[in-house]
Amino acid sequence: MRDPTTKCASPRGRSRVRIFGAAGGVVLVLAAAALLWRSRPEPINVLLITLDTTRADRLGCYGYARGETPSLDRLAAEGVRFAQAFTPVPLTLPAHATMLTGLLPPEHGLRDNDGRMDAGIPILSEALRTRGYRTAAFLASTVLDARYGLDRGFEVYSEARPPEKDITADDVCSRALAWLADQANAPFFCWVHFYDPHDPYVPPEPYRSRHPPYDGEIAFMDREIGRLLDFLERRNLERRTLVIACGDHGEALGQHDELTHGLFLYGETMRVPLILRLSGGIPKGVSNRMVPLSDIPATVADVLRWREHAFGGRSLLAPDRTDVRCYGETLYSFNLHRWTPLYSLTTRRWKYIEAPEPELYDRIADARETSNVLQANPVIAADLRRELERRRNAMRGPAAHRVSIDRATRERLRSLGYGGSAPVATPSGCSMTDLRDPKTVTAVHRAYDRAVGLMDRNRHREALALVEPAAAASPESPAMNTMLTHLYFKLGTPLKAKPHIEVTAATSPVKRLVLLEAANGFLAKGFPGEAVAYYRRVLALPGPPEQNAEISAVVERLSRKAGPTRPQPGSRDGE
Repeated sequence: MRDPTTKCASPRGRSRVRIFGAAGGVVLVLAAAALLWRSRPEPINVLLITLDTTRADRLGCYGYARGETPSLDRLAAEGVRFAQAFTPVPLTLPAHATMLTGLLPPEHGLRDNDGRMDAGIPILSEALRTRGYRTAAFLASTVLDARYGLDRGFEVYSEARPPEKDITADDVCSRALAWLADQANAPFFCWVHFYDPHDPYVPPEPYRSRHPPYDGEIAFMDREIGRLLDFLERRNLERRTLVIACGDHGEALGQHDELTHGLFLYGETMRVPLILRLSGGIPKGVSNRMVPLSDIPATVADVLRWREHAFGGRSLLAPDRTDVRCYGETLYSFNLHRWTPLYSLTTRRWKYIEAPEPELYDRIADARETSNVLQANPVIAADLRRELERRRNAMRGPAAHRVSIDRATRERLRSLGYGGSAPVATPSGCSMTDLRDPKTVTAVHRAYDRAVGLMDRNRHREALALVEPAAAASPESPAMNTMLTHLYFKLGTPLKAKPHIEVTAATSPVKRLVLLEAANGFLAKGFPGEAVAYYRRVLALPGPPEQNAEISAVVERLSRKAGPTRPQPGSRDGE
């Protein structure tokens, strides 16, 4: 099969569409179809469908025989499917920021599921709205809340809100369809985000009975994608709507000793599905070129024939594009556990990962990336290491702004395994040798992942049995210490939490918040003496005058009460 990659509009607006064979060299000109499409007066709509936590190799169109994904398979058959597409980061918020800006995480500033993107960074939604597009986003999870800055340019930003938690695919789709039905007089940009394949995997029937849980969630999501595609067909919008369906990252599902995602940079979490369709405008086929998600905004600008745009990346449909080396990073283990961050460079054949014990994988001979061949290929590893270092040094952008989140949102992020207690911390002033290699402490993170699930089901004693030995094995981990603190308070033994509060406070960029929550927790559990001691430490740190006045009043009131600091009756809430 040929490997079609299309140029729908050059920067100078020349009317030609080209297809490149997989080996390069052969160019076919789709003259009639291209000229008809480009001569049409109607503006092109854009429908961006993002598939959270969706592995490429779990879709039928990517070769998964057991998958039930007829809608995505149909989209791929009618458009172009990119077989080698990669996310720059295996986390939801920064990956979506890349899709909307064309910038990599060090450039747009979002490195984890926290922080607010700088308002000066060009974003696709804003560019479309200034050009007369109606814009709306329908998001399934609090991880993409407006507080993080991706709402710019959207007239409608429909998001999940606690206690709503996550919105299921049928609800997200219905909200999107209700808005789309009213868009008759102007071109639209609609972003629909599906979150169902994210842990925990609890698909509805009949998918629960027909598939393993993760596959069932993807099948359920695919059904709702079919509703969106059917809407376009009923309204005769297929030839006027560029549809982009892409994953933000994959899911490890136990490979490389990782249960979910975020910790490592292996193929199961970094390779993502990416499909484009514009009937009559983009030829059908499969592209095997290496492509990053950062090329999406430039591709939209290309299809819409913008002469100029401010996005990073290159059009996926450029006739002269060559393979790129895809950048990857994760600071998740640093922010969560104070283990080393990881960086990678992926080529058609090689994957290099910068770590205390660096890794090199031959992706052709070892598709699962299980055999580190660095020692046998030192020259290749050195070349990739140097290029990775050059790229990292060249990437500069504004840091994300700190975001204040309420307790309900913080608890929701924790229940998803994201910590949710501190803004993004960028590692600086420490070398790789100062920190642990995540590969050596995977058991600790597995305990963390499992404990998150147990806590979400109120099985706190079982969670504690996992967390106590894991925290002892990684005492530097803020996440494990925070989790222990939470469990000790939950199980009515808050005094045991004191050493863990100290570890968390010592490493947290929001020390005052850590101490304030400890003080509030001790007060709620009937330990006024401990509460006063922590409140006084809070007052010793800079903070809002109004809050300081409230805390001072509480301290004064508690200090007037004499008596031992023992728990009040009923303070133990157990399970």
